[in-house]
Amino acid sequence: MGGEWEEIKQGQSVELSVSAGGNVAQFSTSVHEKTDAALVLIMPHSEQAEKILVKDGVVEATISLKDEMLKFTTLILERKHTKPPLLLLMRPHEVHRVSSRSFYRLQVVRPLKFRLLRDPVTPISEFKAASTLDLSGGGLMIQSNKKIERDQLVEVNIDLGAEIVNAVCSVTITKTEIRGMDSVFLTGLEFLGIEERERDKIVKFIFDSQRQLKKKGIMM
Repeated sequence: MGGEWEEIKQGQSVELSVSAGGNVAQFSTSVHEKTDAALVLIMPHSEQAEKILVKDGVVEATISLKDEMLKFTTLILERKHTKPPLLLLMRPHEVHRVSSRSFYRLQVVRPLKFRLLRDPVTPISEFKAASTLDLSGGGLMIQSNKKIERDQLVEVNIDLGAEIVNAVCSVTITKTEIRGMDSVFLTGLEFLGIEERERDKIVKFIFDSQRQLKKKGIMM
């Protein structure tokens, strides 16, 4: 586990999941500090967090890296009422590495713009409108009126509402659907060039969406 623990750095985004009353509560935070014995996080700021994130509570933590996630289950050691308030987690016995292909894939329709690239920095088309069909920390499926060939490089600007995410992708899947008299093209994209702060926006958007779905009773 030593290698995985060493990959945890200050400032990385962390998602915490806690079972509470038959439901799962989720909180977004970040790494404040790491020691040999503990992981120190910024205490999430919410009334629910104050009630649920208590000493000796069991939490599942997910930390997003470039192409992977680190996941582990551990105990809350204590809360420190400092500025900022801090949450101390016990160093876990095991940290599991999860491929980006295992990122949770959220079915969601969001507007986006895309353009084709010759290489990761050279566009060969203008931006065109499309929409997402699903989205994850590892990639997305889009719907458009333009067929994009497999292995083509594509730049996307994804509108998440409060945030715009920019990334370079490679086409992994192409499908054509006939809807009435029109052809609709479905394209699977895998992130190749995406800054961690951009991926963090996606992961946070997905967790926030999951929380809303759970509140509405749509998702367990």
